[in-house]
Formats: sequence, structure tokens, C-alpha cells
Amino acid sequence: PPPPPKSRNRLFVPYDVPPTPVNGFAAIQKNLHYPEIAQRAGIEGVVIVQIQVGTGGNVVDYRIARSLGENNGCDEAAIAAIKKTKWKPALQKKRPVKVWVSIPVRFNLTEKSGQMKKKGISPSPPGEGPVFVPYDHPPEPIGGFAAIQKNLRYPEIAKKAAIQGTVIIQVLIDTTGQVVKTKVAKSLGNNGCDEAAIASIKRAKWKPALQRDKPVKVWVNIPVIFRLKEQVAGLAQIMGTVTDKDGNPVKDAVVLIQGTDIKHFTKGDGKYTLLNVSPGKYKLIIGIPDYEAMKKMAIKMERNRQNLKMELESAKNPAEREKLKSEFKQFAQKMRELEMKRQKTFAVSLKPNETLEMNIVLK
Repeated sequence: PPPPPKSRNRLFVPYDVPPTPVNGFAAIQKNLHYPEIAQRAGIEGVVIVQIQVGTGGNVVDYRIARSLGENNGCDEAAIAAIKKTKWKPALQKKRPVKVWVSIPVRFNLTEKSGQMKKKGISPSPPGEGPVFVPYDHPPEPIGGFAAIQKNLRYPEIAKKAAIQGTVIIQVLIDTTGQVVKTKVAKSLGNNGCDEAAIASIKRAKWKPALQRDKPVKVWVNIPVIFRLKEQVAGLAQIMGTVTDKDGNPVKDAVVLIQGTDIKHFTKGDGKYTLLNVSPGKYKLIIGIPDYEAMKKMAIKMERNRQNLKMELESAKNPAEREKLKSEFKQFAQKMRELEMKRQKTFAVSLKPNETLEMNIVLK
């Protein structure tokens, strides 16, 4: 493989629109020359090249993230195909920015030279980790994400131990909406919650992701919340009603405790209850979810999370890695602030077994 690029001083750069080939990702495969030595040896698979695309759309740096081996020419051919391709730069607030992205290049003997499969960008081969695939619309469960929570079966061992929190599952959803693979990204421990989260996701029916109105096979992160519905001794609770300035109950408002997974969506009566809150000081946030902004935020966060992963891999030392994580955390916090409209925040202090009543007016 070619030597690693000289420049390793990378900074995390968020973006709204990723860099893309001018004529689509099929242009890379069209520019690809399958090395004869690799063809004779029957070598197939995917080379993944991490590239840095400049503000002018030029490839200024690169490195091989996944190789098909030495001395068969595939890595070099993948880089050459990417360099031959004309690129549109990434955009952040409608301005070009220089960013790193992962580009998979497929070598398949059964396909004609220069062609790409129908789906655009190939997903990971079996046994490999998630690979970023661009999409315009993320996959969604039919019936909304509430369907996953509705399908969730709380493990008895976790109930008895009063275990609460969020399990995050990486899910590979194919072009027909089937869950074909799962990985636990964030666990709640050896208590059955991880397995219950995966089972709940698999029970839900899914709409596939779309790229240019065509279904694509993609990995996404799915959070599954475990929240006890019965109050546990020693913990606190908050309850009340959310109304508008005229005293009418507000439906579909969300009341949440910052820094936790505890939240409640109001119904027609505007009432809410937050159970099993550990004693301490918190910020209580109330607002109306902006679902359109949340969809856009989910896509933007996933793209930038992939960008951060590459930057962390090339960070020179722990201090640089911590700086990158801090920058991403600040960016993520700004994204979350865009999720709600008509938002209000209150400071609360809770004691053991306390029931705090708070009626809130949203103007």
C-alpha cells in the first residue's frame, strides 16, 4: 500500500453536506481500473480509502483504511479512481469546508469493469464493522420510534435492580427494511437490557433509508430507553401540567431532565410525570419538539460522528484526542438545542422520596 500521508494534524470539522463526486459515486467505479494481477488471482472485495477533500473539491490527502492486501494493485487502483473523479466540496452553513470522509471502492469480478451496483455505495462485507453510506432520508420504524419502545420487554432482573438508562444499538437495515445485523454501541451491563433492546428493534417494521429516492442499505444508531414505570423507594419524582398562556393544556410537549434519559411527552390533558429520579440538582427542560429539525439533526450528527472517528484514529496524543472529543461534544450540544421550540428551563433540587409538583406555562 502507499505510505501514509505526511499531514496528521487534523481538527474536527463539522459539516452539513458531505463531499460528493460530481457525477455521483458511480463515477468512481467508472474510473476504476481492475489490476490484471488481481483479476488473475481472483481477488475481490472492498478497499476503503479515507480522503481529505479541499474547499475547491480537490483530493488533498488520503490513507488506506481497509486494504485488499499487498502487491495486487487494488489499493493503488482505488486511490487512482478517487483522484480521477471530480468532487463537490463539503458545506458547512453553505460554505465549502475541508473534511475527511471514508470512500469504499468495490472490486467485483462478476461485474463489468467500471460499473457499480444498483445501490450506489457498497456496505460492509460480512464480519466487518459499519461503513458510512450517504443518505438523504434515514431509515425509520413504521409507526415511529415509539413502536420500538412499545415492543420493549423490560428484563425482570433489571427491574428488580432498578436499572434504568439507554442502550444504543448500531443497526444495519437493508433496502427492503429488514434488520440484517446489530452491534451494541452502548450497554447497560449484563442484565438482559442489551438483548431486550435488540429484540425490540427486530420486532419493529422498518422503512429503508433513501438516497436520491432509491433505497440504500445503511448502518444507524438506535437508542432504546429503559425507564421504570413504577416508583422506587428512595428516589424522587416530578409531576405537573403543561399549559399555554390561556390555561389550555399543551399536547405533545416534552418534559425532560437534562443529563439523563428521563422524559415524558404530554397527552391531551397536558399532564406529565417523571418517575425514579435520583436525588440531586438538575435542569428541567420543557418544550415542543421540532421533528423536522430532529430529522435533519440526526443525519448531520451521523455524518459528523463518522468524521470524528477518522480524526480520532489519526490524533497524535491523548490531549489532541480529548480536544477533538470536546469540540464534537460542543457541536452535539448545539445540535440538541435546535430540537425544541418554545423551550423553557428550570433549576430543580430533589430529595429522597420527594414528589415535586410543577405546573408550567409555555408561551
